[in-house]
Amino acid sequence: MKRVIKSLKTKILLLSIIPLVLVTAAITVISLSQAKKLSEQEIQTFEENLLRSKRQELQHYVGLAMTSISHILADADTIDKFSEARVKAILHSLTYGDDGYFLCMTCRAATWCIRYSLSWWGRTCMTCGIPTAIL
Repeated sequence: MKRVIKSLKTKILLLSIIPLVLVTAAITVISLSQAKKLSEQEIQTFEENLLRSKRQELQHYVGLAMTSISHILADADTIDKFSEARVKAILHSLTYGDDGYFLCMTCRAATWCIRYSLSWWGRTCMTCGIPTAIL
């Protein structure tokens, strides 16, 4: 048989505890969803700031490299072997961070200045194993 709650004290206790449990559960669910949303926003903001600083750093490196070779490019009507060798030497002497490098190519896709992998110098990009998406 069904057990019926007959005591007035038990009914009042249940009427006060059940809403308290429901409100606590609702507040917990809302707090967790807001915390998740806030953490996703923080991650997105961090990624955007990181990408912005990396882009700015890359722009500075490109500016440094272009400034370093601009006098050679301005003086030469056509790029001869001597000018090319000077540009290679200058770009090779620049440091682009701890693990960074610039991938400079000629019109025929021959690599020029990969600082830490000298085995790639003068090879075409098709034989270097560099994914074409990077190019």
